Amino acid sequence: MEIEGARGKRFLEIVKKDLHVSRSSWDNYSCKHCIDLQLIKIKLGNTELENEERANLQVKQRELEKHLIVSRHQRAFYQHLLENLTPLDVIVIMDLTKFNNIEGEHVHDLILVVIWKENNQMKTKIFNFLAQDAKKTFPYVRAVWKELLAEPLFENFRDIWIWSDTRPQHFLPG
Repeated sequence: MEIEGARGKRFLEIVKKDLHVSRSSWDNYSCKHCIDLQLIKIKLGNTELENEERANLQVKQRELEKHLIVSRHQRAFYQHLLENLTPLDVIVIMDLTKFNNIEGEHVHDLILVVIWKENNQMKTKIFNFLAQDAKKTFPYVRAVWKELLAEPLFENFRDIWIWSDTRPQHFLPG
């Protein structure tokens, strides 16, 4: 299942092309932090680095390697969740993005990808909640979730598994 937007894919293609890296070695590295980690490893291979720059890169490398470990655990749990999904379970992947409409005004899009099992088949539905003047606050997210949970699709689910990037700039207090 591919959820990443075209802009992210294009960025990865540019990075791969510029670094002359084959696709197979990049398959497990799709987020910005994982890409940064690979770029740091490439830079550390440069024998002409100054000691201070090398030390700074090594500190950043250790931080990003922690991210990679967490990412692997999350991926394993997500795979486990998908493999063991029952008709009473639903997964909701949540992300917030912002873009400009043709008038140049900011529009927020709270994207919710819903994944469930029905008749032994995985089903997916994407909900986009667009708001021109909404702020990234708890009341906005709560209003979206109230609307989502009112959907007839959610009537028979017992457990909702929510996945989000939880970056600090997302979902500020009301």
